[in-house]
Amino acid sequence: MARRDLLIGLDLGSYAFRMVAARRDPANPDGGIELLAGAEVPARGVRRGMIVSVDEAASAVNLLRTELERKIGEPIHDAAVSLGGTATRSFLSQGLIVVSRTDNRIGEEDVQRVLDAAGAVNLSTNHEVIDVFPRTFTVDGETGIRDALGMQGRRLETQAVVFAAHTPHLKSLRNVFLAGEMDIATTTPAALAASAATLTARPKELGVGVVNIGHGTTDLAVYEEGDLLGTAAVPVGGGHITNDIAIGMRTSIDAAERAKHEHGSVAVKDISKREKIDLGTLDPAQEGESFSRRELAEIMEARVEEIFELVNDELHRMERARLLPSGIVLTGGSANIPGIVDVARRKFRLPVSLGYPMLVHGPKEVVSSLAYTTALGLVLLGAEADARTRRRRSRLFRGFSLGRGLKNLAKRLLP
Repeated sequence: MARRDLLIGLDLGSYAFRMVAARRDPANPDGGIELLAGAEVPARGVRRGMIVSVDEAASAVNLLRTELERKIGEPIHDAAVSLGGTATRSFLSQGLIVVSRTDNRIGEEDVQRVLDAAGAVNLSTNHEVIDVFPRTFTVDGETGIRDALGMQGRRLETQAVVFAAHTPHLKSLRNVFLAGEMDIATTTPAALAASAATLTARPKELGVGVVNIGHGTTDLAVYEEGDLLGTAAVPVGGGHITNDIAIGMRTSIDAAERAKHEHGSVAVKDISKREKIDLGTLDPAQEGESFSRRELAEIMEARVEEIFELVNDELHRMERARLLPSGIVLTGGSANIPGIVDVARRKFRLPVSLGYPMLVHGPKEVVSSLAYTTALGLVLLGAEADARTRRRRSRLFRGFSLGRGLKNLAKRLLP
């Protein structure tokens, strides 16, 4: 396998670091991938999506990289990395330019200039723009244009979603990669990466929200008419459920985490009041003690409801609460709690489903896991970007070849 064919996605979560390796699928040149392997290690040096210790994070990333290299038999030199939680924020912005070509045909350089204009905003000293996503274009007053490339006009405008990242976090992230002698291929908000792995074009067109429930934070991305409407993050996630369990059970965090995964549920009505959990199986120090499984479910349900209420507040701010025909897609490592879909339906009053990766081929522990959606989305976005670049180059080459052929023909025909 050629090194240039490798696509690596790295999700720096607060509970675990996950990395996947893929390569472009030659049978599907429009952004298809062949998933090779995935690996994960416990998170270190990250809290609520922010790097709090460069050394600890770098050590965990290097361990993860070594494990994935062992699985694929190939050195890893760079990775696309997610930015989650409070590390990023988004907002709407406008851009306006005058088309540069004398024939007023809008080219790629014009589209890029208007996006740069939308991204040229005044930010606080500790934030910087990392990406700009166009929602719609306006050409000479004609609004609602999805793709302005190739149109003719003198004045090009755009309404775009601008993403800004916390500058200290970006510096810390660069230092983590520098310590491992790796390069950052791209940085992408975790909500967008998770969406890329779980959504098809139709729900994006109708209107949909992706809720990525992580350990420290919960990310939201909303799409409508095929475009990104906005993103948000709330500072509550699966780790807070674990903390609540530890307090309620009077047990350790590790035992609470095991209780959540082995006995946890938010389907309270389906659990008998007489059902007990033997705490000694979770923590030897609590041998002989027991806890009501229904009470465990009530503790978990209360925190899950709070998470969804906070997300619904963000939907209200976007004026999309109860107004997404394709409903809500739940994904992320903390979205696999039994009964969570029913709780979400009750709180959002919308259709709700679990967002598993759309890939059907690859290691089962990756393609069947809600926890890997962000890492998988990163490599899918990378493959799509490469496919767009190849198509642009192909168009340029065809145009060059046609122009040169016409010139040669004219030389032969003219006296």
